[in-house]
Amino acid sequence: MDTARKRIIDFIENQSIRPKDFLLKTGLAKGFVDRSHQKSGISDIYLSKILDKFPEINAEWLVTGKGDMLKPLKPDVVEEHTIPYEPEPNTMISLLKKQLELLEETKQLQSEKIIRLETELADCKKGTRES
Repeated sequence: MDTARKRIIDFIENQSIRPKDFLLKTGLAKGFVDRSHQKSGISDIYLSKILDKFPEINAEWLVTGKGDMLKPLKPDVVEEHTIPYEPEPNTMISLLKKQLELLEETKQLQSEKIIRLETELADCKKGTRES
């Protein structure tokens, strides 16, 4: 039966991690990943350190050997479940009235700008004719 230490060695090899890098990251002693110690057990403190630094390891696999070595990948995109919003009729009417007011205001501002630009254009044309 494989020990947790043997599974850690398997993880290091599977992920192409240099033993030295693994030891530096976890703060464990140099002999921890030696094959000569792979049959000895590991304390909970060491398991906790390893799982903290390598959260992709499946804890059940590390402790018992059951399941997959790595946790399943989580999708990058979170699916949104939306509940359709249907406002009350009075609220809808109020929102539409406000939208209409804003559109009227925008229309008025655009009309004023058109008049101003037409005046500027006429002045420019008048100035080029006089020159």
